[in-house]
Amino acid sequence: PRFLPRFARGAATYRIALGPLRTSQVRRLVTLALGDRAPLPAQTTADLVERSDGNPFFAEELLKNALERRGSNRAVGDLPATISAAVLERCAALDSTSRAVLTRAAMLGRRFDAELLAAICRVSLRKVLEALRRLRDFQIVEELAGAPTIYAFRHTLTREAVYRTLLLDEVRPLHESILRALERRGGSAFDLGYHAWAANDVQKSLRYNELAGDEALAIHAYADARMCFERALIGVDDAAVRVRLLEKAAASASRDGNAQLASSLYQRAADEANETGDRKRAAGLYLAVGSQARIAGDTLASRTILQRAITQLPDNDVTEKAMLRLTLAMTHLDRCETAIATELIAQSAAVKESATYANAINYCAAVRGDLPAVREASALYLRRCAAESAEA
Repeated sequence: PRFLPRFARGAATYRIALGPLRTSQVRRLVTLALGDRAPLPAQTTADLVERSDGNPFFAEELLKNALERRGSNRAVGDLPATISAAVLERCAALDSTSRAVLTRAAMLGRRFDAELLAAICRVSLRKVLEALRRLRDFQIVEELAGAPTIYAFRHTLTREAVYRTLLLDEVRPLHESILRALERRGGSAFDLGYHAWAANDVQKSLRYNELAGDEALAIHAYADARMCFERALIGVDDAAVRVRLLEKAAASASRDGNAQLASSLYQRAADEANETGDRKRAAGLYLAVGSQARIAGDTLASRTILQRAITQLPDNDVTEKAMLRLTLAMTHLDRCETAIATELIAQSAAVKESATYANAINYCAAVRGDLPAVREASALYLRRCAAESAEA
């Protein structure tokens, strides 16, 4: 390193700074590395891209880990030993104070501030800043512009590798103390929820994580919202609360474009609602299951789910049955089975004034190739949508 300034002063020397790969580039790297092998599931690829943070070494090691995990019972979030070893080897060169500050910083999360870190470490702010300077020089953490200054791990997997060196018996009491400190300081719902979940405080985890999930949904951060709702679920015994959280998690997955996961979450919510005897709620959830399964391309699974839900509903739940039949009609239209679809639409007159009904008529006319009927149904569908929500 001492020779680098000399080289930099040379007229013929050029410096090329390599930033992180873009999301599209990481996906391209994964595709090329897979070669002729079967592609990974969409969610696995998305997780790999997110966790790699644009680091090609991390991306390749995560890909190897994912391929080795195929057909095994290993957890999706496993940290490859190669990444862990590389991170810990770099950390081994740090002095004991810097390592102690580093482990406490890992507990705070990807981002943290120096004052809270000093309080958790129970050392002076000056000592913490000295340690952070060394960690910055080692390119483990970085300063983020703003007032007050926020520090962050350069890579989330670096933070994860450091965190995993700690024992549960060590971290839970510390997460409890961080939670109390954040409550006094007025921390964000996301941070409060994370530390309540890590401390295994079921009630606070439920309260803060559901609030954090609602806030994430409001700003369209769907992946974060789903993660918060799933954290809030852990340890909750109340069936009605579980149904509510599962439905929110499923809606988040659906809006994030992950129909397969959304279908699975809606299925769990529907089954639990069914067990509590809330048939109407279950019907709506089974409708969502069938719709998401259809979006995911599994028409036959969607059809089976919808048919079972129709059978289970009592005859006096006319509106719910009609909506289920309309979605079932769509699955038949996906396979150009217009006769069965037409019959199902005719049996759904209870919701004749809905946008869904107009859409079903439109789809049926399109499959039949009846252009005048398509034009008429399309105009009706647009009028019905305009009368409903902006999303519709």
